[in-house]
Amino acid sequence: MYDSLKLVLLTGKMQDSFFFRFSLGWVITNGVGLAFYPIDIVRRRMMMTSSEAVKYKGSLDCFNQILKNEGAKSLFKGASANIIRAIAGVLAGYDKL
Repeated sequence: MYDSLKLVLLTGKMQDSFFFRFSLGWVITNGVGLAFYPIDIVRRRMMMTSSEAVKYKGSLDCFNQILKNEGAKSLFKGASANIIRAIAGVLAGYDKL
C-alpha cells in the first residue's frame, strides 16, 4: 500500500521530502493496524481464557460476546500503544535508506 500510494501522492517537491514519506508511512501503518486490531483482540482473548471456565465456541462467538457484553470500544483497547509505536516510521526510514 505504501509503495503504491507514494507513486500517486508523493510527486513534485514532496517526492524527496522525508517528512511526507514519514507521514504517509505513519498513516498507512496506523490504518492497517487499526483495521486488524479487533482480530488481534479476539485472538488474545481466546488464548487468555483457554484455561478458564469462560469458553468460546470459536472466533465469531468470541467477537459477538465481546460486542454484546463490553461494546465496540473494547475491541480497540490498547490501540493507542500501536499508534505511538508506529511513530518509528519503519516504512519511511527503510525507503529513504
